[in-house]
Amino acid sequence: MRHPGAFAVTCAGMFLLTLAYHFEARTAGAQGCADTTTAATTAASTAAAAPTAAGHFKLGLVLTQTDPETVFNVLRVGEYALKQGDEVSLFLLGKAVELEKIKDSTFDVQGKTRAFAAAGGKILACGTCLKIHGSGGSALCPVSNLADLYRIIRASDRVLTF
Repeated sequence: MRHPGAFAVTCAGMFLLTLAYHFEARTAGAQGCADTTTAATTAASTAAAAPTAAGHFKLGLVLTQTDPETVFNVLRVGEYALKQGDEVSLFLLGKAVELEKIKDSTFDVQGKTRAFAAAGGKILACGTCLKIHGSGGSALCPVSNLADLYRIIRASDRVLTF
């Protein structure tokens, strides 16, 4: 029997490979030489940094930890971006699927999670990670999968991992 942590490492490794693939696909215009700037490379970089047609960004946030201060600040950034008119998706991976269990007297993670969702933020939780951590998801953090994480990565103008 494999150690439960071994699968979490595998999930994280798959995420990094997916992210690397996505980055490579966005910069495919480069001719293979790192020190040569081509019009295609410049165009790809400009397109990746430009806001969507509606004038806002699509931000993907990937959370992998439960440190109350870090989680609180990730939610703050997400809520701020939503108030600026951006689209924000938060994917919970690894132990971050325990988001709803975080209690802290200094950082109101639960209140900030509700504020993020109320502002229009979308939260998804890795189904495999939920099983490993003995949870089944919830209305606030529904069960999701790696395909959903991949869609967030592909659709986002920026992906930040914490």
